[in-house]
Amino acid sequence: MRTWFSICILLFLFCSVVSAQEPPVLIPRVYLPIVIGSGAEPHRVNAALSQCCTVTCDKVFSYGAEWVSGWNPYIERCGLPSSPMIRDLNQWEGVKAGVYSLSETVLPIQMLNEPENGDCSAGACINLTTLVTITHEIELAYPDKELASPAFLPSWVSQAYTLLDWVDAYYNMYGVYPRFEILTLHAYGSESLGAWSNSFNATANDYDSTLNQLEQRGYTNLRVWITEMGFWCADPQSMLCQMDAKFFLQAWFNKCNADSRCEYINWFSIRNGDYGFVMPLEFANGTKSLVGQLWVTQFAD
Repeated sequence: MRTWFSICILLFLFCSVVSAQEPPVLIPRVYLPIVIGSGAEPHRVNAALSQCCTVTCDKVFSYGAEWVSGWNPYIERCGLPSSPMIRDLNQWEGVKAGVYSLSETVLPIQMLNEPENGDCSAGACINLTTLVTITHEIELAYPDKELASPAFLPSWVSQAYTLLDWVDAYYNMYGVYPRFEILTLHAYGSESLGAWSNSFNATANDYDSTLNQLEQRGYTNLRVWITEMGFWCADPQSMLCQMDAKFFLQAWFNKCNADSRCEYINWFSIRNGDYGFVMPLEFANGTKSLVGQLWVTQFAD
């Protein structure tokens, strides 16, 4: 009898520890309209998704996206508005040559994807001086369009330079800070950092410290789009990594819903197999991951 009693006590303590690690669910299932700015009205973060590879438009719709993202200067995808991205130097040359037209876009223009990323298959892969020059040209070309800042990798990933380095280098070259109305961030967690909370704390610190530093440079009323959020796993089908990714996303839902500046989260990616190392919303057979199940309860119900 004492043995069974001891086992029950141990199971109770184990379950208590596990449940204490999960962030609370602070978001109601019934949402009121989003209000950005004053914070006087209820606010919730909204969904955006990337369409690429094997992802169909129906799949984008099923996950509740309000607009669609990609890594090129298209202004519409799947019948939804698309925030056009000038991903790299080649695409900017294409825009200038008239291959792409951004004059009719109703969403902000995203300026450069991960310019500091040395992997040219993933980011713009340019030096800081080139980034300053290109973003200045974009600013001059579209004085009547909202602009979104270049999107950088999280600080825990090795970086050649940072968003704040770009802002300051731009000031040093032109005597003013660059214009952008949207701060775009990439918030990736990873099982390599240990507990999911380590990933959340690292990326949330990026969010807070970047906004604070920009406010010190005179940027006020910035809105925030997390244009890539994900969780890196050696085996995305691992239940342990699925739980970590789910808790990471839930903590970000909680943070963004408490901050009216945070407008959109784009989970990367939708379908397993497109990017095998990132926790997907669903696996190749169509089964939703724990992250996908959480996403649907927030955006597609």
